[in-house]
Amino acid sequence: MNWFYATKEKTQAGPVDEAALESLLRSGTITPQTLVWKEGMANWAPYSSVLGLPAVVSAEAGTIRCAECGLSFPQDQLISLGGRSVCGACKPVAVQKFQEGVVSFGQTVDPEELWKTIQQRGYNFSIGSILSRSWNLVKGNLWPSIGVTLLCYLILVGSQQIPLLGLVAIFLVQPQIMAGLNWYFLKQFRGETATLNDGFEGFRRGFGQQALYMLIVFAIIFGAVFACAIPAAIAIPIIVSAAEKAGGDVPWIPITLIILVLTPIILAIWYFIICWFFAPLLILDKGLKATAAMKLSRRVVQMRFWKILLLFLVIGLLCLAGLLALVVGVIFALPIAFAALSRLYEDAFGEESPAA
Repeated sequence: MNWFYATKEKTQAGPVDEAALESLLRSGTITPQTLVWKEGMANWAPYSSVLGLPAVVSAEAGTIRCAECGLSFPQDQLISLGGRSVCGACKPVAVQKFQEGVVSFGQTVDPEELWKTIQQRGYNFSIGSILSRSWNLVKGNLWPSIGVTLLCYLILVGSQQIPLLGLVAIFLVQPQIMAGLNWYFLKQFRGETATLNDGFEGFRRGFGQQALYMLIVFAIIFGAVFACAIPAAIAIPIIVSAAEKAGGDVPWIPITLIILVLTPIILAIWYFIICWFFAPLLILDKGLKATAAMKLSRRVVQMRFWKILLLFLVIGLLCLAGLLALVVGVIFALPIAFAALSRLYEDAFGEESPAA
């Protein structure tokens, strides 16, 4: 059966038989992520998802596949470039593609393959290590980190104060800014140069998917609100009527309202926020669609849900302490918070094994 494949120049090549295609993979001409097609297939698909990987290319325990040639190497023999691990032989090509913008990282990432990789290597992290590394990162680039964070935050808050347009900004500005800020710190963790422009990367890559992500989040949260409010709307009149008939006082009804409505709503909102936290960065970094990013984010978060929740609480307390410190402290707390969340993402989805 003859196969066609996409070249690095984004042109179609072939036809070649399956043995020749495997030879191209072994030589590094194509990678496991290269799109391939043959007659009878509805769409082009990555090589690895259609044909799998030959034994020589498949990663063994303790090794990582080079994102360019697909061969497996010990971790210390690979370098990280833009979140992709590449071997020494592939480094010149990878650097050139990165500089020329040929590679949109994660453009051909299969979320199911990424999920399998995370399951195989496991996912764990140390809250202390994340906070320590984040502080060291911000401290080493203090004023640029503060400047980028404050500028992005001022644009975010200011856009939401515009009459009538504030609601639109929630979809067209907020997720893009948040993803961009995390991207700014993520690049620094990967040893790359980060600039002010990186704080706005969410407007350049995955803009529409970021907006769709926020729209889905809002729809589900409002659905949860209504799901909690309807039983309360039915129950409260009954409670009031029963109290009045019994001749009792009813000032406790507002407390009942809070218990019946606000508590489950707040818990539901926080659950969704935590479960889908990784989605904006997955859209920007890995090129995933909104729904695929949300699904993968939820899967990974549920592996360490309570630990991630604890990290969120610690970060929240850090920002609160910054506010209480004459408000000035938050200027330093916010960059550390975004850096910590970016480190959390990299430990989960980076090419290298996460730190224990």
